[in-house]
Amino acid sequence: MIEGVDEIIFSKRKHITLTVQPGGKTVLRAPLRAKEGTLRAFVEAQADWITRAQRRMASLPLPPKPYRFVEGEEILYMGARYPLHLVEKQKSGLTFKEGLGFCLAKGRQADGAKLLENFMRAETRRLCQAYLSHYAALKGFKPGALRINNAKTRWGSCSARNSLNFSLRLAMVPLACLEYVVVHELCHTQYHNHGAAFWGLVEEVLPAYKTPRAWLKKYGGNLPPIS
Repeated sequence: MIEGVDEIIFSKRKHITLTVQPGGKTVLRAPLRAKEGTLRAFVEAQADWITRAQRRMASLPLPPKPYRFVEGEEILYMGARYPLHLVEKQKSGLTFKEGLGFCLAKGRQADGAKLLENFMRAETRRLCQAYLSHYAALKGFKPGALRINNAKTRWGSCSARNSLNFSLRLAMVPLACLEYVVVHELCHTQYHNHGAAFWGLVEEVLPAYKTPRAWLKKYGGNLPPIS
């Protein structure tokens, strides 16, 4: 192990790179045939940068861990955390019950990630469709097809033909945030850019849009992975 480096990853690459992850973990990536002396020299030359990066990243939260689908585990849904209960029988495999939380059949724990993804996909579609219908009737928007995807870095998008795409992760955030994303993409059906007219329309439709937008920017990147 090289001093100052927590993990070394060798792969079919041409260059040596260093990254510092949230929490301060330092990872060195190197070509398969890279010699130890070369790697040590590279790390020593980057010593000051490593120290500064570790200080910055040490204050950031660690990436959330994937769900384990065990009794009592908390699952994020519509901005709140609900307990998971393992039950003997559950026809759909996984369901949500008001006042109780999530119920997962004991025999389906291995399928938990897929079942949760399906649940979040269905809920995102249901909620997005409700808001699309509401604002289409209220403001005369004419959106195209609705599609739900598994995007991890983008909440929604609007195609040139006004088809709207939304990430199934929207079922995990507060309802006001999901509403904002729907309004944002609906406004793109009239303005396919982020100019002043676009943001003016967003504010006209949803005057308090800045609050959910700020929430997504602050917390949206640290949601638990579903699959």
